[in-house]
Amino acid sequence: MKKKESLSGAFDYVLDTVETVITSVLLVLCVFTFLFRMVTVSGESMEDTLYDGDRLLMWNFFYTPKNGDVVVVRSKVLDKLIVKRVIAVSGQKVVIDYESDKVYVCGKDSDPVQSDLLAEGYLKQTDIKDPETFFSEEHFDKENNRYVYTVPVGYIFVMGDNRNDSTDSRALGLIDLNDVDGKVIFRYSSPKGKQKIGFIE
Repeated sequence: MKKKESLSGAFDYVLDTVETVITSVLLVLCVFTFLFRMVTVSGESMEDTLYDGDRLLMWNFFYTPKNGDVVVVRSKVLDKLIVKRVIAVSGQKVVIDYESDKVYVCGKDSDPVQSDLLAEGYLKQTDIKDPETFFSEEHFDKENNRYVYTVPVGYIFVMGDNRNDSTDSRALGLIDLNDVDGKVIFRYSSPKGKQKIGFIE
């Protein structure tokens, strides 16, 4: 009788363990499917904020892009995921001034003023590449030597922090909100050792 009770107890223990393991696996799968995703940086377009090979956690649950966020988006032109910084959101206007190497973000019906100048301490370099060799002429204001982009509802404008080595909205166009996978929040590995583990700003 004791042997049967012992076997029954062992069987119950195994069932409890299997149930716990399955529940834990399902919970982890749900968290990394609906809340977080792991992504790896490919390329140099976000230096010195992110480096090639950096491994990141991305938040994608009910996320709405905001100015300054580092995001993962799917580029239909490149047919791949890319990591960029949100420069402007729906209803804003981006003005890239090549005389002063400055970027302004203002209301779509406004002209940029000094207070609209972006404070971009994250940039790898402060100069902006010659538009004649890099940009489409569609948005170029030749009279003022600047590019002007108005962001309609449902889109965002993104650029890389390594501004002169980044294929972004200046060349790819605006990003549909439906193509935004999520916000980069944490770096958990940096193979080159150039950046510390921690939260991304």
